[in-house]
Amino acid sequence: MPWKRSCRGARTSGRPLLPSSASLADARAQRAEVSGELEAGRRARDDTARRVTELAGRVGALDRQLEDQRQRQRAAKDALDVILAELSERLAETALTLAPGAGDEHAQLSGWVQRTQE
Repeated sequence: MPWKRSCRGARTSGRPLLPSSASLADARAQRAEVSGELEAGRRARDDTARRVTELAGRVGALDRQLEDQRQRQRAAKDALDVILAELSERLAETALTLAPGAGDEHAQLSGWVQRTQE
């Protein structure tokens, strides 16, 4: 290939220095495609970030509800313990006792009630 000097003194292979309009159109099409892909990626990232924020809010609300439920459960257990202690005292006064470790106080009480009704 014969080498020519361009106007700035650089060597060229005889091809024009400026790209053709077809190669410019191809480059623009590629740029538009890449820009579209980048925009789609940005939208997907924004959507994911929004969903993560929403889910974090929901998890926070569920955590608060769970803690509230645990507090109610502790309060109910404490109240039940007080009631059982009072009941045990009253039963002791009447010479009835709950069997230690029986665990089913309701069944024991039901049995006593049935026996007293007979």
